[in-house]
Amino acid sequence: MSMAMTPSISGDDGGDHRFGHVLGKNSMLTQNSYSSMYLNDVANTTMDRSRSSGMNDGGYFLMQGVPSMNYMGHMRHHVPFVPTDDIFAVQSESPDSHVPSAKNDDLNLESDYERLYLNRMHNDSGEEGKDYGGRITEKNHYMNATEKPRSHKIHVRGKKGQVGGALDNGVGVSNRRLEAGTALELTELLVSCAQAVSVGDSLRAFGTLQQLRKNGVSPNGNGLHRVIYYFCEALEVRMNGLGTRAYFEAAYGNQLSVSTLLKVTKTALNFIPMFKIAHYFANQSILKAAEGATSLHIVDYGMFFGLQWPCLINALADRNEGPPMLTITAIGFPQPGDNPAKQLEDIGDRLSEYAKTYNVPFKYHAIAASNWEDLDLLSHTAHNGVEEVLVVNCIHSLHHVLDECILASDKSTSCPRQRLLEKVCKLSPNLFVMASLNAAHNSPFFVPRFKEALNYYCSKFDMVDTVWDNSPERMTIEKDCFYRDILNVIACEGPERVERPEMYKQWQARIERAGFLQMPIMPIMLPRSRAFLKKYYHKDFHIDHSANCWMLLSWKGRTMEAISAWKPRIMHN
Repeated sequence: MSMAMTPSISGDDGGDHRFGHVLGKNSMLTQNSYSSMYLNDVANTTMDRSRSSGMNDGGYFLMQGVPSMNYMGHMRHHVPFVPTDDIFAVQSESPDSHVPSAKNDDLNLESDYERLYLNRMHNDSGEEGKDYGGRITEKNHYMNATEKPRSHKIHVRGKKGQVGGALDNGVGVSNRRLEAGTALELTELLVSCAQAVSVGDSLRAFGTLQQLRKNGVSPNGNGLHRVIYYFCEALEVRMNGLGTRAYFEAAYGNQLSVSTLLKVTKTALNFIPMFKIAHYFANQSILKAAEGATSLHIVDYGMFFGLQWPCLINALADRNEGPPMLTITAIGFPQPGDNPAKQLEDIGDRLSEYAKTYNVPFKYHAIAASNWEDLDLLSHTAHNGVEEVLVVNCIHSLHHVLDECILASDKSTSCPRQRLLEKVCKLSPNLFVMASLNAAHNSPFFVPRFKEALNYYCSKFDMVDTVWDNSPERMTIEKDCFYRDILNVIACEGPERVERPEMYKQWQARIERAGFLQMPIMPIMLPRSRAFLKKYYHKDFHIDHSANCWMLLSWKGRTMEAISAWKPRIMHN
């Protein structure tokens, strides 16, 4: 079959501070930092092209074997990429790891995501791991906080000198001894500092920061100490009026080595299931929508290194009727430099190579733009007389689009977020898939936003503190991803504040107003996802649903991610 690779590039003249968020959520990426490599040596790759008799089974994307894919080669400054000989070595390297080695069993849920994306590296960074404290090695060290949410206030329980409870409706950090100060005292001090900052009382704010630091908060402490430390850093940046500058430096000022970037991404995928579950939901929905189609066009807002698409390409190649013509239009924020779409182009190159090995005809368009809501996608989605299935895919990306908060002074301008959804609906896609972070720190008022952000990130730090052994990779996630986002939420205002998540019910109202009708969850998705989660991930991750329309992934009772599928209420011509 023929294959075409037709990049169509558009972008801004300069950089955009929002770019690093959508393309991989990694703050250290610059124009020369990487190009995603899906195949290192196609000719020498061992393939398992066995057809699955249960291709329409909801577990397909969790179990199907695929060719080896060395994830990010040609990386930083053209450093050569050295693949491992063990092309399917993707599970834990030690029997003591929290992630069990995958074995085929009756459920046959061995994850092809680890197989596909990240293999072990020979060229390690050489950086020695440091003992940053807070290591969890026994199950009885996990916090027993599973009660239902009771209020929206920051709530901390426990005896003096011990973190014994929660910072977010019963969800909190692990049981650890505090060197000085109780959890309640520390969080009260932090909120008091934020209140002082909001009224411009710099003397009281700096004094409170000093008091917190004397009580042992640091990036090397337990989970509570670490999250409070990063919030203190962000508050100090805000007080000094350096929010935009500090955020840009955090997003683009440093560079991770090739192997460090690979290690961090691989380890995060092994321990935290958010992206795997979202990709599974989306890919299975797309495969169902594309049944019998001869042409499939996917518009992907915020492509995450292209990680989602090798599984789908593999599945399309395995269809009894043969693969359709696959077109992917990738939309991302521009990066600094002469070519704002460089990273998107690199992803397309590797996806093209991957599709070629499966004889899947493939086209690719890359669009880098700051204001997604102003893009005219009609020309890119014209069917040209071909009966084409059109899918719009948004995985953890739309919360970077501006909302009503930025329009308070201009009532005549419509909400960019709503405008984008309405434009998507007018494309008349056969399927619109949305995965969103479930958080509420998007208030235009600083103190409420601060409290909501503290609640959310306490849950997030508790999650990584519980499931992830103390390691340099975990520290990198916290410092280069979590802190970058905290810095943006706390220290930036106006258009520079690009971390604007909403609760999934708010997204539901927006999407319905735009003209979409929500689709029910496919029957096989929930049991398969739950089985996969139970087999490979910590017991405090749970999957539930809301009215059989939203699939919800939670940590200790707090919903962290929501995923749903939609179709236009009225199909436009």
